[in-house]
Amino acid sequence: MEKNKALSVLENLNAMEAARFYDISDQVVEAERSIREDIAFYQLNLNTLSSSSSPKQVEAWKGALGRLTRAQDSLFGIIRVQYPRYYKTRIEMIMPDLETVRQDVVDPDETMVEYFYADKELYVLIADAETTHFLKLEAANLEKDVQSLYDALRNNEDRVGKASYKVYQQVFAPLQPYLNDEKLVIIPDGPLVYIPFDQFLMQPPEVKPLHYLLEAYQTRRLLSGSAALLYKGVQQEVGTRYGVTAMAPLFDGGEGSVRAGDQFGALPGAQKEVSTLNLLFKGTFLRGQEATEEAFKQKCSESGILHLATHTAINDQFPSATHLLLKETGKEDGKLNIYEIYGQHIPAQLGFLSGCNTGFGTIRAGEGAVSLGHAFAYAGCPNTVMTLWPIKDDLVPDLVRVFYEKLSEGLGKAEALREAKIYCLKNDDLFAHPYYWSSFVYSGDLAPVKLSAIVIHDYLRLVVAGLLVAVLLAGIWWYRKQRKAPGPDLN
Repeated sequence: MEKNKALSVLENLNAMEAARFYDISDQVVEAERSIREDIAFYQLNLNTLSSSSSPKQVEAWKGALGRLTRAQDSLFGIIRVQYPRYYKTRIEMIMPDLETVRQDVVDPDETMVEYFYADKELYVLIADAETTHFLKLEAANLEKDVQSLYDALRNNEDRVGKASYKVYQQVFAPLQPYLNDEKLVIIPDGPLVYIPFDQFLMQPPEVKPLHYLLEAYQTRRLLSGSAALLYKGVQQEVGTRYGVTAMAPLFDGGEGSVRAGDQFGALPGAQKEVSTLNLLFKGTFLRGQEATEEAFKQKCSESGILHLATHTAINDQFPSATHLLLKETGKEDGKLNIYEIYGQHIPAQLGFLSGCNTGFGTIRAGEGAVSLGHAFAYAGCPNTVMTLWPIKDDLVPDLVRVFYEKLSEGLGKAEALREAKIYCLKNDDLFAHPYYWSSFVYSGDLAPVKLSAIVIHDYLRLVVAGLLVAVLLAGIWWYRKQRKAPGPDLN
């Protein structure tokens, strides 16, 4: 089950861990990363632009790709000889046992639910602090039913209740006798990666009031237990980043995505999201023309929270060309492609990808769903809030506001998102449909965002300043008292 999930992420995490714990030079690691990114660039050009380019240009790209591939093979040969420990760690996929994952990844009052989809059957591993169960469920029509549910959710259709309850009966209801905790870590597989479990109706839609799984369980996702375990080691070595970088570019509606008919509107709601963060946290807040791809690449390795509120351009044919749209500069074109994110180092505590379909992507064996959220995980940011279908710009700011308010109060990331969803569900009957609130899913650990470095630094600065003022006032008081004191009596 573990080897079926996100092996590319595991491979990159192994590389990160190897680079930090073994005696390989930074120059060699950077050379390996650079060649890998250049190969992806030329492969993308050949796949997407060759039909509209001259034969001479295509041959030039093929030649460059061949030279890069040979250079990569040569570099791997050198690494194999000179840095055998790094090479071994880089290429071997060693899966931890269940007990290790249970102890180091799953919270004591949490249950792990891991799915494995195999054609017409669905296998489920259920593990809490004390028990383990393994179930086999029938799944002959699962893909069809999940697709029907997904379409109903993303299109805000009335039939979503029936579709939701039907899939719930297939994939979750049989598990409930074995669930002893109200916190769940879910590792989905196959078509289940496309749907949020929060929106499952736990009783027929005819029964009122509606009872969503969101109200009964707190959920979070993981790519895999193995990846979560590796993240812990890498993050401990890298250290904690603090502060916020929030970006929300402005658009004039003249630009469009690779999907026919999609136009990029101004996104005033995205501007509100950044303003909310500016009120709650310290950091860098870039709007309009300041929200550039170049700025992102400069800030992504040093920020504790990365919040990107922008448009997403989905490329169904070539998923690696899917990108977040930022503003261009002379150095960058403003299209933050998935393959570019793969080449970044993003050790943030939290990435919030507030755009359409940021968690949706083509499923590939050993990759998982190739999405923008997946790219952030590959680059070293395991804790990500992302979306599974297009979202309405004017409805997102309230969810974002409540989420970050709860984070600032010390709630964990999964708990904060749950509170924000419940707020949206209960606050306005017009927006009670799961289309409005369940698109957002969280993948990552349970921990709160650590803001102590900033808070303590500011607190100490205020304390020191206060002490200095107190000492100064005391000195002035003593000096004045001495001047007013009567002199000695000489009579």
